[in-house]
Amino acid sequence: MSQSGFLTSYERDINSSTEAIATARDDAQLAAAYSKRGSTYSEKARYSRAFKLISSEEYGRLFGLAIQDHDQAIALAPAKAEAYFNRGQAYYDRANLETVVDGVLVVTDAAWKAWFDPAVADFKKAVELDGRYERAWDMLGLTHETTGELDLATAPILIARLDDLGGDRPLHLVADATALTFCDCSGLGALVRAYHRAVATGGWLRLCGVAGIPEKVIRLTRVSSVLSCYADVAEALAAPSPDPPTLAPKAM
Repeated sequence: MSQSGFLTSYERDINSSTEAIATARDDAQLAAAYSKRGSTYSEKARYSRAFKLISSEEYGRLFGLAIQDHDQAIALAPAKAEAYFNRGQAYYDRANLETVVDGVLVVTDAAWKAWFDPAVADFKKAVELDGRYERAWDMLGLTHETTGELDLATAPILIARLDDLGGDRPLHLVADATALTFCDCSGLGALVRAYHRAVATGGWLRLCGVAGIPEKVIRLTRVSSVLSCYADVAEALAAPSPDPPTLAPKAM
């Protein structure tokens, strides 16, 4: 489809949602219509900005319309996970356009937090309302992979995701820390809990790609005596079981 074709389809969907708003019979239908129109505004803004079809001012205006609609949808249906997810997706898409180039953050820590924090808050709310909302879990993981942090704010997400796995089958987990730039005690605690959870099922948890501050924290806390670390995912998967820790503490 051509660029004009995409833009025409967005306009058609916006008009259809506007009509649905006008004819909604109850709050549920009204919330769904606002949410859909908000998502379409956001997608139109993202597409047009990515292909440099509109000015920054017009992009900001369309994004503002998207957030207004999402806010209205949440006000009408505050217990609906999808409403929070859709607004979080809008925040995430704009954050990517503003702060990420080729998968790498290109702004200061304060700047990316300002962009990504609203998305994280909405994705968290979505999974709080519906713990089986896989798309929200996926976007939480993608957001934290982009920003590269495992700390007090994000460790509970890892723990909750592990709790959702459940079942009696052995858990074989590889935690790829290639994009991880920061890890505090809460993050380490989540990893150790995951390790014990996996071992209790007859499985294992292995880390790979650990470097920088996370590697230093793991060494200093001697968590490396529990968790095995490998160069990459392929090496972690190929290692025999049981797997002894391989990231030995350095002499202080």
